[in-house]
Amino acid sequence: MTENPWFAVSTGRSRTSYGKSRSNTCGRTTATRRRQESLRLLRPPALRAGKPRAAFEWRATQVPCDVRAVLTAARPHVTRLAIGLLWLLSRLSPTARRRICEGLAAVFMRVARERREVVRVNLRWCFPDLADAAREELLGRHFRALGRALAISCTTWFRSAEEIRTTIRVEGLAHLQVAPGRPQILLVPHFVSLDAAAIRLSMEHDAVAIYSTQKDRAFDRFLVTRRTRFRAIRLVPREAGVKPVVRALKGGLPLFLQPDLDFGARDSIFVPFFGIATATTSALSRLARITGATVLPVIAEQTAEGEGCIVHIHPPLEGFPGASPEADTRRMNAIIEDHVRLIPDQYWWIHKRFKTRPAGESRPYEGT
Repeated sequence: MTENPWFAVSTGRSRTSYGKSRSNTCGRTTATRRRQESLRLLRPPALRAGKPRAAFEWRATQVPCDVRAVLTAARPHVTRLAIGLLWLLSRLSPTARRRICEGLAAVFMRVARERREVVRVNLRWCFPDLADAAREELLGRHFRALGRALAISCTTWFRSAEEIRTTIRVEGLAHLQVAPGRPQILLVPHFVSLDAAAIRLSMEHDAVAIYSTQKDRAFDRFLVTRRTRFRAIRLVPREAGVKPVVRALKGGLPLFLQPDLDFGARDSIFVPFFGIATATTSALSRLARITGATVLPVIAEQTAEGEGCIVHIHPPLEGFPGASPEADTRRMNAIIEDHVRLIPDQYWWIHKRFKTRPAGESRPYEGT
């Protein structure tokens, strides 16, 4: 019988009574070694040193309190459980799925105080003319939009291609064929249904995207498999730099680019966003200059009932790139701001967009 340390802790019986562990470690995977190391840290120090097991009773009172090791060992199982619950959600009707996810978002809004305060700060900075009651109403609608986005993502992660096409409609797809011999960059701001829109577009075209690797390996593997379930989309880790992206663009792959996050002061310039000096990467301008690519804004908008999504592919920007990277980045932020004002509840307000400040300015999120 394979020894079960969790069972031994709960009963207080000797570990020797549950069988000996295997001595042959050939063929173990890296994940297996990490899991075994996490479990090893839960043993009493004497057992870690290799003393005879029969001399010890492994009772709960003797196990050192190593919370980090417990969480490390349990994290993959929690992630798999969460993914299983999402799969169960995908089996429900769209209406039931939306209502449940809206309820989960309401709970998240109440318990996630830090993120709730981040949204409040962002809305106060970007919409100073709104009354406090109106901003609070907008905050509630934003979290509801987050819940609806999760419900839509359940469709793109687990349902059939036919159902995804029914749920997510693409407008302006012909713009992707305007200049088939010229590189194309899709400017995709962070609206809440961004992930679902990306998977829907992957059903139509091969592409390359810059990908932020997740700390949770099980969740990272899940996202990669979902985003490449229809085509072999080339996902370039952000830490890999710009060279693989340039090669892919020159090779004819459209680039799915989301440059509207705060990546810190490095490689960023301060340009206006809602009238606020905002640290913004100039990657869009630099890539367009290097490759000669056209730039097409792409906006993911939820439908009125919240059970579907429309992906708007706009015509290529004229005169882009312009006089300088700073002028191009200003124009990019102005385009994003115009679309945010149309559907303000659906922008990614839970992100600390104004975290990096010019020298001498106070940080808006301190105390959240």
